[in-house]
Amino acid sequence: MTTILKKALDGMACALILAVCGTTAFAQSNLQKTPYLLYPGVSSGNNTNGLGINNTANVGNTSMEVLWQDTATQTDALNWGTTTAYGHSAAVSEQPLTTGEAAAYGHQHIYTITGLTPSTKYYYQVSGTNVNATGSFLTGPASNATAVQFLSAGDSRTNPASLANIMEAMTKFVSQPGDANFGRLILLSGDWVSADGESNWTAEYFAGLSGQITFNENIPMAGCKGNHDNDGSYPNGYTATLAKYMPMPFMQGNKVATGKYLSSGTGNQVPEYNSLFGSFDYGPVHITVVDEYFNFATGSTQYNWLKNDLAAADANPNTPWKILVYHEPAYNAGSDGDNTTAQQYLEPLVAAYNVDMTYSGHSHNYGRAGAYNSVQAAAGVDGSASKYAPTVNIPHITSGGGAAPIYQPNISNFTAGGYPNVITAWPANEFMTFNVNGLTLTMTAYQVNSPSTNGGTFTSAQYLPSQLSISPIETVVLNHFNPLTSGVQVTPSAVTCGAPGATTTTCTASVTVKNTGSVTLAGSIDVVLDGMINLQGVGMNMLPPTTSAACNQTLQNQYSTNKANASTTGHICSAIATNSGLLTSVTLVNATSSQNGEPLIRATSSGLKAGTSVVVPLTFSYPNVTGAKGSYLNSTMAPTSSTSNNIGTLDSQPVSNITFCTGSQVPNAGTNGAGGTYCLNPVVYQE
Repeated sequence: MTTILKKALDGMACALILAVCGTTAFAQSNLQKTPYLLYPGVSSGNNTNGLGINNTANVGNTSMEVLWQDTATQTDALNWGTTTAYGHSAAVSEQPLTTGEAAAYGHQHIYTITGLTPSTKYYYQVSGTNVNATGSFLTGPASNATAVQFLSAGDSRTNPASLANIMEAMTKFVSQPGDANFGRLILLSGDWVSADGESNWTAEYFAGLSGQITFNENIPMAGCKGNHDNDGSYPNGYTATLAKYMPMPFMQGNKVATGKYLSSGTGNQVPEYNSLFGSFDYGPVHITVVDEYFNFATGSTQYNWLKNDLAAADANPNTPWKILVYHEPAYNAGSDGDNTTAQQYLEPLVAAYNVDMTYSGHSHNYGRAGAYNSVQAAAGVDGSASKYAPTVNIPHITSGGGAAPIYQPNISNFTAGGYPNVITAWPANEFMTFNVNGLTLTMTAYQVNSPSTNGGTFTSAQYLPSQLSISPIETVVLNHFNPLTSGVQVTPSAVTCGAPGATTTTCTASVTVKNTGSVTLAGSIDVVLDGMINLQGVGMNMLPPTTSAACNQTLQNQYSTNKANASTTGHICSAIATNSGLLTSVTLVNATSSQNGEPLIRATSSGLKAGTSVVVPLTFSYPNVTGAKGSYLNSTMAPTSSTSNNIGTLDSQPVSNITFCTGSQVPNAGTNGAGGTYCLNPVVYQE
């Protein structure tokens, strides 16, 4: 069983959190919404969309947008500086009311601080009549930065206590030594509130719980529109209140950019509110945000903008990493259907412009979907094709466990009613971290644990900041290495397995990599074993139980409520999709890293001269439930229908033989694992 990394967060005093993460104090008598921060976005020069709005003046690493809302008309002071002595000040009047905007929800203050220094900590204070609030922020990275970190979450609607717990957990995460830079930015995948109405923002996102206040005052935000933030329907959806309370400068349409406001239900007569899309650079990462409720079909305004934006980012050597953000996943992990419109119009752009990953919410769980080869992409992992095939080796992330009621995923991959491209899924209140360092991006999804969790739903009495902890759901590493499709010869040996041990079987093999070209292959040479995944986290590579009932005695998912195939509570015992053709129960013991979940082993770090070879030893291990090789899971654990989605064999068949693919064989293509035999394909990369 993989050792579970667990960041213990309980027991930290609030004073310690604030001393490390930021400064927070507030007197709320005249504050309707305490201060919060929007990341302005470093312009990529492509933020004009034909509607006459150009936000290219907003430079996110030298500015910060600060917002708050009072209960009465007054002018407040905003002070800021690199110490709590501040040194800079501005008088900030409230935003004027516009047509349709209720006076009770006026008194909004918005100010963009400019002239800041990148990668610098600033403190700020909002003061006025019966108003006093303080916070801090880290400005964005330098434009030529090669290493950045940020947070992400999604679907923060409905349950403010759940949201406060998650925000508290993230605040504590960034307070840990070495993690402060994650607090520069949080990327949110939509459904900020449960409906496009003023009262929803007051009751949910700005409910006034201390976890929310502290987080919002110190962590800058950016993100996309969700279906619950939207009025109308595709392709003419719009929003009034998201554009008001989250007027992200990089977006094409918002109240600040347009000077206009739509009251909910008044229609879509103001075209700027049909265009909450845009992009910004965050160091080496280009983040493109799609409005899925405004027309993005081929030839539309948004589509043309999107195509040009991704093409420019792909041609820019300073933004090697590209993330496409939209709310409803093209490829889902159950609980909501795949968005085939996104599949049809967005996925071809993912492939054409080398997008590294898509990031969505909508389904209230964590999930990762995709395909590892063209056969799997075309057919689906079990032969039930998606309407439009996913791009090979591009993870499609769903992170929608932000506060809305948790949804149970479908990880069965069954032809009838299954989700053919799901790889992993896990129902939980969760958030994610992203760490980009040169050629490598590492993303980790964390489950937020609380002793009072019950099916993922909290009440206000269950806001328990002192009792929180987090556990990693999975960690996925992406590398910008070059696959060597010519000039090398790869020769695997046979796989030899020893006698079954008391709990595991060990097998050994090797792969010989020869440089058949005429020039030296410089740098590091790596081998990735396509056909198996090794992931760390609460649902990964777990020694499974021998019976359904035993699932409840092992490490389990506290948010799982579906009782399919379990004798008592029906907790999920693994997050890896069943019947996927992926070899998941076997571990490459001597792996040095991974690539999109598949194990990677360093062949050499000193290059490979022409005509020379290097032998890469491989050591495999897999558990024996009954003590005999191949008896990995009791057959009674297999799901009996497409709806029995909680418990199943980790591999499509128990492991009886590991081989290397030959001829036309393709690993994890649906039929892999038939009869218990799994073939692996070694792929060579150059760093």
